[in-house]
Amino acid sequence: METKDYQYYLNKIVEFNSDKELIALQEQYDEPSFFEIISKTRSETIYSSFLKWLFEIKKPHKEIVSPVMMLLDILVKRSFQQDPKLIDSDMRRAVLSRKIKISNVHVETEKQVSLLAEEAIGYRNDTDKEILEGIKTYCQDRIDIFIECNVELDGVSKKLQIIIENKIDSTEGGANAAKKNIPNNLKTAYFDKPQTTRYYIGTHRTDTKDICQIYTYLTPLVSHRLSNFEKLKEEQCQYNKEKKRKNKIRILREDDHFVQINYQDILDGIVIPLLSSPSLTTRNRFFLEEFKNELMFPNIEDFNEQSCIAISQETSDTITKLWGKYRDLILDSIMASTLTDNNTTTNFWIIDGTYYDHQPRLELLKMLYVKGLFSIMSDDKSDPWSVDKYAGYDEKVYSELDDILLFRKGIRYSSITSLARENGIVTKGEEKGLELGFSSTSEEGNLLRSFYEENGNFIFAFMNAIKEEERKKIECFFNYLDKKDRTKYTIFYDNKCIGANMGYTATAFAIVKLWATENRSELTGDSEQVLKKLNEAFPREINSYYERGKWFKQLIYKYRSDGKYEYDDKLEGEVQANWDFYKPDSRIGHHFNVNGTEVTMLKMWHEVEVESLIKHINESEFGKKLQIIRS
Repeated sequence: METKDYQYYLNKIVEFNSDKELIALQEQYDEPSFFEIISKTRSETIYSSFLKWLFEIKKPHKEIVSPVMMLLDILVKRSFQQDPKLIDSDMRRAVLSRKIKISNVHVETEKQVSLLAEEAIGYRNDTDKEILEGIKTYCQDRIDIFIECNVELDGVSKKLQIIIENKIDSTEGGANAAKKNIPNNLKTAYFDKPQTTRYYIGTHRTDTKDICQIYTYLTPLVSHRLSNFEKLKEEQCQYNKEKKRKNKIRILREDDHFVQINYQDILDGIVIPLLSSPSLTTRNRFFLEEFKNELMFPNIEDFNEQSCIAISQETSDTITKLWGKYRDLILDSIMASTLTDNNTTTNFWIIDGTYYDHQPRLELLKMLYVKGLFSIMSDDKSDPWSVDKYAGYDEKVYSELDDILLFRKGIRYSSITSLARENGIVTKGEEKGLELGFSSTSEEGNLLRSFYEENGNFIFAFMNAIKEEERKKIECFFNYLDKKDRTKYTIFYDNKCIGANMGYTATAFAIVKLWATENRSELTGDSEQVLKKLNEAFPREINSYYERGKWFKQLIYKYRSDGKYEYDDKLEGEVQANWDFYKPDSRIGHHFNVNGTEVTMLKMWHEVEVESLIKHINESEFGKKLQIIRS
């Protein structure tokens, strides 16, 4: 094995920088998709509109089936993995045998559930009639993509409806009973149900002789998890945007009638096969290539668990090959950025080739148990494996191991590591972090940190595309990359420091609060008048994230101690999840009092929005006294 010294890393970096396949990949990632150019990347509404166009493409070539047929292939495959009953047996048989003819394809986006409810629910009984009237009166539910066509199955004509709920960066909608005056019986029967359940209730037909319906839930959930659908744990059902799971997005459908598919299915099963058609028009080929690029484009400015929505097999094979060549260089450069003065990484530990960002007590226990080295069955205090609980760990944490009957009481960590070493389980840095063999001030350390600082975004995007087996071994690095801060601000007003080393949201909040304090005499009147004046001073146009959205008409709202806010733009009802307003018990707070009115501000601020805010106030008298230093 080659010694890892300065020369080794230097040679590896030179090889990395001159690698033709890496250069081509980096150029691919650096080149924005058309969707990003027009600021519509990762947009559910835009994706839905594109898929409408895609499913309406006429059969391009006799060797290529129609896009709707391709979609049916995907749905049949995924329904087998989840529940075969999700698709009618006659339909499934016809799709697999190709004894199906599809015609008169019509696709709509934002299809109102109320328009389908009349035919679906009808007037079968008084309960159904009541639900129908409630939907017609109160319901604003809309189906993201609605496909309707005629099909012939073994000579029998039917109508086919495919109802698609499309999710990219949002959670499934919860109860839709935020509007006042909805009778309680209607809330129970329909409006208090999750989004997918409401769509099923409102559109499901029982007269299946002449119609076939397939309910579909489309998300970015990775394929290996989708294939093991029913065995997922709750935490695996969450798409994490932050290390501490502050923002959790459920990407499994709530209603069991929906077949779940992902964008990898769309790429592999529809887009790429269509691109293989020699008769595809130049115009359509351009559109499909741009959508393919959009799905594969890593959103490197917003570090998250799934940088790419989908990836082609060709790119996946290239990345697998390159990862084998540069794995050690990449991981060592990340760890070098964490080095302390005593030459250890405080963030990473390793057991048998797998890295952790915590002291891996539970993992060691599991390994020891699997190897049959111990079993905890006794409360004998003389037994070193049955002592007082280890500080900071409680029964809830240990309960993860109950399925293999490891223990009921805490275990002394020193005993765990000793037993592991005695039985040949390789551990490194299990108590103080990894030792890399060079110091934070050494040539190696400086070289690797410089390499990482220069290539950090690309490294993150690159790592997001490696195969799952390898990804599991280095999962903790994504947590670290996700929480790394890139920009901080320090604010001075009238030569006095107001705040130092603040992130984007904290900076925006500090500016608005300071302005309100300095202009308190102008913010008079009742609560509504105060809010109006504040939002006139800081209009929504400042923040492009909210300006191009459909949620809120303004940036500043009256503070609610119960944390229950409502949308007021194109969306209606109670705000879902927690990414627009801070919780009332948040240590950060982000609310302040203006002449008796407690106000708060929307919290999604990134670099472009903060810079826009700074530009907005620069020309004012207030702005002239303000100095903002970026670091």
